[in-house]
Amino acid sequence: MNRWTKKLIVALALVLALALAGCAQNAAPQGAKAVTVKVVAASQNIDETYTYQTDAEKLIDLVNEHADELKVETQDSEYGPFVTSVAGYAADASNNEFWSILVNGEMGLDGISTQSVSNNDVFTLELSTY
Repeated sequence: MNRWTKKLIVALALVLALALAGCAQNAAPQGAKAVTVKVVAASQNIDETYTYQTDAEKLIDLVNEHADELKVETQDSEYGPFVTSVAGYAADASNNEFWSILVNGEMGLDGISTQSVSNNDVFTLELSTY
């Protein structure tokens, strides 16, 4: 190989390495946990399912990461924040409505700020009545 061929190969390798490094920096970060969030409000014809990759530790962190899509709003109380609105629909207390949190098909025992997020969890934010 002559001197110019070697220089060309080195230059092309350098350009390729820089291009790959730039692509890696622009790639969207993928979290370690696969999580599903279902939003259900039968009376409002809302039934949506979202799947995310996340590193969120708590459910509130997950919904904040995807605020534009889930549109979850909370209100502070003496017991911590509680969900007041999801997907643009606010629960109507005069109709005894509230947003419940189900975790893997079971009624959640924690609030949105204390509910842990684990790999393969399925969270359902469901409009309920009492």
